[in-house]
Amino acid sequence: MKKIQLIIRYLRYLLSAKGKHSVHAPFLYTFITKILNEKTETQHCKTIELLRKELCKSEKIIQITDFGAGSSINDNRERTVQDIARNSAKDAKFGQLLYRICQFLGPKNIVELGTSLGISTAYLTYRKVDIKVFTFEGCPETAQLAKENFDKMNLENIDITIGDFKNTLTQKLERIKNVDLAFIDGNHQEKSTTYYFEEIL
Repeated sequence: MKKIQLIIRYLRYLLSAKGKHSVHAPFLYTFITKILNEKTETQHCKTIELLRKELCKSEKIIQITDFGAGSSINDNRERTVQDIARNSAKDAKFGQLLYRICQFLGPKNIVELGTSLGISTAYLTYRKVDIKVFTFEGCPETAQLAKENFDKMNLENIDITIGDFKNTLTQKLERIKNVDLAFIDGNHQEKSTTYYFEEIL
């Protein structure tokens, strides 16, 4: 049922969507032409994708702790790393879009809800200095793998918080104080997502 609703929404979007030349605001025009329509081929992105390939081959099994809506593809408590890498991690196209958005906006403090294996987190670290990525993950075993992946890529500007977001987010935000960019990708239930949005705002 969810997939059918998504298809209907997408078809409605296609019928109402207009091209980039109908956008008059300079900011939006630049965003569409330089961010949405561009491609990314930096060494940083290539390194992340090499890590993804490695994770997609891993048959290691971990115990999943899920405080949210769960996976629509595989809701087993035990999952292989390759299953998570293939089905839960954001794909290269989306990761590179995150990377370009960060380059364009130049955020200093970034908040990410839903670390998973750390693929999207790595894309958010668009440069190694002057920024801090505060990422939150509910599952301890998944978070441990993400930490190992950050070490492999020598990413030291990442602060990971483990636990249920409703117990960790508010307290951490009080310490962060200023959030320049937020990427909410954990617990996709409507009520929870609205709560996270309002807390960050």
